Amino acid sequence: MEETLEAFNELITEGKVRAIGASNFKAWRLERARQIAERNHRQSYSAIQQRYSYLRPKSGWDFGDQVAANQDLFEFIEDTGISLVADSPLLQGAYTNPNKEFKEQYQGPDTDIRLAILDKIAAETGATRNQLVYYWLMNRKPNAIPLIAATTDEQFEEAVGSLELELSEDMLKAMTEAKF
Repeated sequence: MEETLEAFNELITEGKVRAIGASNFKAWRLERARQIAERNHRQSYSAIQQRYSYLRPKSGWDFGDQVAANQDLFEFIEDTGISLVADSPLLQGAYTNPNKEFKEQYQGPDTDIRLAILDKIAAETGATRNQLVYYWLMNRKPNAIPLIAATTDEQFEEAVGSLELELSEDMLKAMTEAKF
């Protein structure tokens, strides 16, 4: 890890990059990198990209090489100010494509109630489920930067439309606290 951080810091010194980020690290590994960087007077990671969406994965689910954001990471982010980049926030289109089912790891005990809350708020506001997922990620604590992957102009416009949403605190709270 020291060699990696040193190589990244050389790129920063050369002006080739402004900041460095990690992907699929657990919170303890980010803390280790932060300590190494501090000890060597180097810049540490300023962002972490993790699998993260409005629906919560089942507890203990194994994503293989990917790491899902969890409470340990949220606490680390709050303590250090590192940015969270939400990978796969729309779960490969499952929120809005009736031909796609949510993968098994996202079919947890609170999935139905969380989807019902999305549908209720969508009906009240005219927003899509996708826009509400993006909005929630950007406005909850800790907030996240959704990684957007649009394959059509319509998908891109839908994503941009989430920036124009204005939901009440009660709506955001209902989305956040929805559970079985």
